[in-house]
Amino acid sequence: MRQLDRDGLEFCKYRGSVFEKSLKKIECSSPIFIHRFCKSDFAKKLDSGIITNFSLDIDEAFNSLNEQYGPSNYGKIKYNQEQLYRTGYMLRYISYTREVSTFYVYKRIPIKLFIESYRGYHTQSEEVAITHILDCLGLDESCFDPNEELRKLLRKQILGNI
Repeated sequence: MRQLDRDGLEFCKYRGSVFEKSLKKIECSSPIFIHRFCKSDFAKKLDSGIITNFSLDIDEAFNSLNEQYGPSNYGKIKYNQEQLYRTGYMLRYISYTREVSTFYVYKRIPIKLFIESYRGYHTQSEEVAITHILDCLGLDESCFDPNEELRKLLRKQILGNI
């Protein structure tokens, strides 16, 4: 696990700000925005982790999403600013410290858990919130290891052939 450094913190704050500003900048629902963002080429660029490659301009994120997906007004659910900021921040925090892509985290942790756990854990450390979320899902830190699924399959195959 990588420690959160200055660059990582800047990326977390930036991602939180992008998610927060989505309420005003994007017409589609919050879940649709988050899905698009996590799958986007822009998120992949941010996941590269080199802060000097970005201006960290909020509009750059929305312009990139509109170029890739086009505008949408689909869906009606809108999360509040604080929930969105914390969700964006936490997605990046996990991605950065566990050294996995944003989409990898998105596939493993339902966004609804970030939203629902906001009230009880927004004043707690990121690690406490992650532990709570993983406990709710019956998971542990190994879920962030991309090779763990392969290991499980191999174990099952080996044990099945014995």
